Amino acid sequence: MTLLIGVAHEKENLEAVINRLDHEKMGGKKVMVEMFSYPTNIDASIIAIDSSFGKFWNGIGKYVLDNNGSLVFGESESLYYTAIEEMKRICRLIKERRAPMDKKYDMLPKYPGMDAPEYDALLEWQKESDEFEKTLEPLQRQYDMAPHILRNPHFAKMIVEQKPDIVLLGADHIPYLIKHCFRDYNYSVCFIPHEVNPYGKPNLVE
Repeated sequence: MTLLIGVAHEKENLEAVINRLDHEKMGGKKVMVEMFSYPTNIDASIIAIDSSFGKFWNGIGKYVLDNNGSLVFGESESLYYTAIEEMKRICRLIKERRAPMDKKYDMLPKYPGMDAPEYDALLEWQKESDEFEKTLEPLQRQYDMAPHILRNPHFAKMIVEQKPDIVLLGADHIPYLIKHCFRDYNYSVCFIPHEVNPYGKPNLVE
């Protein structure tokens, strides 16, 4: 039976993940991780965005190897950077589309009084802004899908080929893998922390 661990990969969760792995007796077990190298070899600009990423995955890698387990690199370097570039592209597009609304906000009088006409202008801008944000929902959806649409099938392929004993990935990848790799229910699953459990959310990629 394969253990699936869906995790928010931040250094604050490292201890909790290691405590969970302690129950599995690492010796001889294959652990698939959301990495393409150990130590992690992530572009410096990505580390600047999320400095805890490397600390978390390097900590996991060290623990597995120190306890006589083996690492399966589930990540594809090329697909990882493709997803990052797509997310950046969508962010730029959202920023460009928001620019007129931001300009309108900048032109509003600052610190309006509660009963002043300027306050009405602020309320009107807020109403217009809320309606405008609804038009960005398809782009936001594309942004949410970008880390998954190419990478999830790759993770599934690695599981089929490598048959790891433990799979340790971001929580939102787990529903896809259960659907495509574990139809016989030959798995157990946990989420760290519990609140990252993605069930109840729409599946990002079917």
